[in-house]
Amino acid sequence: MPFTPFHIGPTLMFGLLFFSWLDFSTLIVASFAQDIEPAIAIIFRLSYPWYGWFHHIEGSIVTIILVAVVLYTTRIHIRSVMARLGLYQESSFKKIFLTSIFGVCIHLAFDAPPHARLELNVIPLELTIIEAAIYVFSILSLFTSFVLYKRKIKNKTYHLNEQTKRPNK
Repeated sequence: MPFTPFHIGPTLMFGLLFFSWLDFSTLIVASFAQDIEPAIAIIFRLSYPWYGWFHHIEGSIVTIILVAVVLYTTRIHIRSVMARLGLYQESSFKKIFLTSIFGVCIHLAFDAPPHARLELNVIPLELTIIEAAIYVFSILSLFTSFVLYKRKIKNKTYHLNEQTKRPNK
């Protein structure tokens, strides 16, 4: 799924379902970060595969580390944005790092069948069925995410202290 909106459904759903255990903003960034590479290839019409270096283990490790470090260092600013969305979280580096791993793994899991299809000369029926199931799951999980988000933010507003970037009690 090179640079596709199909990643957003599962990412939002898993982020909302496991909100207590995962850092929501890190999950979103980690599940999309690897598609910056194919986006650049598409935008600039480069002769570069859509499933490049960042979709392999070495690139994935670099992505995990970069996302974790960047989101940890910017967490104070991200916190205020997430609070306005009703999704305020306090997160340690460990939580952000583990969420980064999970986000990259989700990305790779959802990308594997379409990328395998690109490398084959024939398309086996099993791969087509798996790919179709991924797209259906992605769409259904997006709708599920809307319901989960609505329930999560119901009657919840945060007023942040501008100095600490934490909710006022």
